[in-house]
Amino acid sequence: MVSQHQCPTCNKGLIRRKASRGKGKYFWGCSGYPECNTTLFDRKGRPDFNSATPK
Repeated sequence: MVSQHQCPTCNKGLIRRKASRGKGKYFWGCSGYPECNTTLFDRKGRPDFNSATPK
């Protein structure tokens, strides 16, 4: 589900996703994938914009 948080690269919505490694770990990815590959770490259920990694 797309959140109200916006991608810092393309301004589309972010989606919180479960990480493939690590029990209970999440990350945020742009809903514009594959055109926009920006990902962010999850910090207490919110995207950590200081960790944005545009690809």
